Amino acid sequence: MKKAKFLSLAWILLIASLFLTILDVCCFDRSFYRKEYAKNETAEVIDISEDELMRVTNHLLDYLQDKEEALKISAVIAGVNRNVFDERDTMHMVDVKVLYQNAMMVRTVSFILGMFIVGWNAIILKKEFFVTLASSFYKALGLFMMICAAVLISAAIDFDALWRLFHRIVFTNDLWLLDPNISVLINMVPLQFFFDLVAKIVVIFIASLALISTGFLLVLRKVMRV
Repeated sequence: MKKAKFLSLAWILLIASLFLTILDVCCFDRSFYRKEYAKNETAEVIDISEDELMRVTNHLLDYLQDKEEALKISAVIAGVNRNVFDERDTMHMVDVKVLYQNAMMVRTVSFILGMFIVGWNAIILKKEFFVTLASSFYKALGLFMMICAAVLISAAIDFDALWRLFHRIVFTNDLWLLDPNISVLINMVPLQFFFDLVAKIVVIFIASLALISTGFLLVLRKVMRV
């Protein structure tokens, strides 16, 4: 029986790519922002109209996706037409944009490398390929389930501490520490917003892995009967 070559690594790369894809879709889902704004009464907190708030949000998201050159937009807030984001907001979003672009680059590289390893093993293993592919998936699945469990438990115990730890790890400065009395940005996306966003991402991620796992189990049953 021929041995698989790095198939577990391939699945780690592919599952990481899946996670980053789900993160990308969820973070730029405009309907999610509308629901969160209504839930958190964000327009009232900022003293801005709902239409203006969504216009600002669209500009912000377009900036992160490199569809806008600069994070510069004005809106009527508390009856005054003013720049929405101050210097600290803007500098922090520069960091966020770099983080997002790097994450998408990792997603692309992970997917390409993962698929290359899978294709290479398909040639090597031939008839043994599918069963080996499935078994290596379940090994990688265990790792990601432990990570998801750790995140969910930590979030349930103290999401604020988890969120602060995340920021300290991924950012090299303290620009993410924004004052809600000054920053429009932090009032647009308060802690509750991120709690709901992380929960949505993790739930979709787990559901996706469960779907893949079920698919492998069903096909494996048919293969084992032949």
